[in-house]
Amino acid sequence: MGELLTKPEVMLWLVPLLPLLGFLVNGFFGKRMPLSTSGAVACISIVMSFGFAVILFTTQIARGQDVATAPWVWMSTGGFNVDFRLLADPLSGLLMLVVTGVGSLIHIYSVGYMGHDKAYWRFFSYLNLFCFAMLMLVLGDSLVLLFLGWEGVGLCSYLLIGFWYTHLPNSNAGIKAFVVNRIGDFGFMLGMFLIFWHFHTLNYGELAASMRDAGSAPILTWACVCLFIGACGKSAQIPLYVWLPDAMAGPTPVSALIHAATMVTAGIYMIARLNFIWVRAEDALTLVAIVGSLTAFFAGTIGLVQRDIKKVLAYSTVSQLGFMFMALGLGAFPVAVFHLFTHAFFKALLFLGSGSVIHSLEHTLGHGNPDSQDLFKMGGLKHKLPLTCATMIVGACGLAGIPLFSGFFSKDAILFAAFERHDALGMIVYSLGLAAAVCTAFYSFRLIGLCFFGKWRGLEAAYAHADESPRSMGLPLLVLAVFAFGAGYLWIPAAFGVHFTPFADLLSPVFAQGQAYLQAAQSRWAMPVEHTAESIGKEWVNMLISSVVAIGVSIFAFSIYSKPAGVERMAKLVADPKSALAVPYRVLLNKFYVDEIYTLVFVRPLQLLSDVLFVIVDVILIDLVMVNGSGLLVEVSSKVARRVQTGNVRHYLFAFAIGMVVLLALFLAVL
Repeated sequence: MGELLTKPEVMLWLVPLLPLLGFLVNGFFGKRMPLSTSGAVACISIVMSFGFAVILFTTQIARGQDVATAPWVWMSTGGFNVDFRLLADPLSGLLMLVVTGVGSLIHIYSVGYMGHDKAYWRFFSYLNLFCFAMLMLVLGDSLVLLFLGWEGVGLCSYLLIGFWYTHLPNSNAGIKAFVVNRIGDFGFMLGMFLIFWHFHTLNYGELAASMRDAGSAPILTWACVCLFIGACGKSAQIPLYVWLPDAMAGPTPVSALIHAATMVTAGIYMIARLNFIWVRAEDALTLVAIVGSLTAFFAGTIGLVQRDIKKVLAYSTVSQLGFMFMALGLGAFPVAVFHLFTHAFFKALLFLGSGSVIHSLEHTLGHGNPDSQDLFKMGGLKHKLPLTCATMIVGACGLAGIPLFSGFFSKDAILFAAFERHDALGMIVYSLGLAAAVCTAFYSFRLIGLCFFGKWRGLEAAYAHADESPRSMGLPLLVLAVFAFGAGYLWIPAAFGVHFTPFADLLSPVFAQGQAYLQAAQSRWAMPVEHTAESIGKEWVNMLISSVVAIGVSIFAFSIYSKPAGVERMAKLVADPKSALAVPYRVLLNKFYVDEIYTLVFVRPLQLLSDVLFVIVDVILIDLVMVNGSGLLVEVSSKVARRVQTGNVRHYLFAFAIGMVVLLALFLAVL
């Protein structure tokens, strides 16, 4: 048995199957198990999955050896064949570590956070299922298996966002996430159909082999555009981002799992995985870069004024995903994955830290009280929650891109990819990216100042009873804080004079074919092979600009919102109708009225159309014509039949005579 478990192929199967087993145990038996047993089953399953993932990564993948399971036929019809096969290469292996590692910390954190909930077992069963679906998404070796996981995380997001379904806004948020993602998924399926129509396969290896000697083609551009629509839905980009801020209705660990390490990164992973196709569709890459940069800036501005602590982080997630798409659109695929990697740690840390704050206040305010999430009804919590405060400051520094924290390395790499391009696209992307970085630094330390510094602005009883979270919640915060600081050192910029790039070296085989094509085509999307003195000088300039922006804006925001006078002054300023900030503040607070516009343009017309179709189809056609109409037909026909069968001989003879006359007339007419 021990020898069997040490086989790489077996361990690869166990990575997704263990969370699935945890889901089945809790799903079928969790309601009858003690809370401690239910939580232990869920946590042990994902921690063991992480353990096998670490062993696979360190013994196989990090040494340049991909791991794949033996294929077995899943579907075969006509010319369409799909094998069920798992593949762990540097890209999928890295995501496997992130999903299981961060997922394990979130599971452990949830033991304390969800301990009061009656549906404890149901929460952990959904959480395990979510991790299984995400692992299938990244480990499948074809677009079909990716789509299986893609739909799986969509289902689980609906279940988890609407977990507290007895509260109408929560159930509505889950439905909204499900519907918006279905719109994106329609585009994703069209992209898959176009790829299969052109290549007759959806397997990654076979697609890569088909592309080795292929050039660009219009159908590839259209296929990539359709796939990007799916990515916009899953990874919350304009115009399909509207579901993600509302996803805050779910429990805070769900927000951390969805927004940091799993579902929202699916679109980035899909484009990075198919990089050898995307490099041949430069128009599609331009679209990705533009949409990503617009989303980064647009969502960043909304995050500047949000009052809900989780809503600030939600719009931050949308913005940071925009940064990742910027990198993908510029052809910097490894850089996009690097930011995905660092973002998983500092964003999970910030979400779990906000959950620690909410958890401490809900003891007094009650579960679901909006005051427990209102930044303007907090303040001075650094004395009550010292561990949460310290770790969230680390997360905020990573998010803002403060030098030497993880976000500094990955965000600057994205800005530099745009900075060194000498064309209009690079200028547009860099300008919007730098503006988004300004917003990021501002709302990060606005949140820290409002939450932990200054004076308490809420109910006094809530502050009096606020205390630090239990160890099950504190330990994941400490671990994530370490990675939120140190993860960036896996790719040190060349300007530092130290050649330490294990992250880029690990991923280079995955992106080698795409970069080789760009280099051979002398495309402006090709990343420089060597660092020259000129490029290193530009890198220093870029780092200097972004560092000054990050530090300066962070200090500016903190100096305002960490002091009672500053908070009061800003509150009066935005409330004054004569102030220049009043109108922009109201527009940003209402999120540019995008939800209202969507309701007016799309939702209400569809509701009107459904009402009209209901009357025509259901009331008139089905009820009146088919149901009531069939009853009327039966009634009339029965009356006729009753008159035919009277039992009177005279009637029968009369009918016989009439029949004979008719037959005779027909006979004579024929003659």
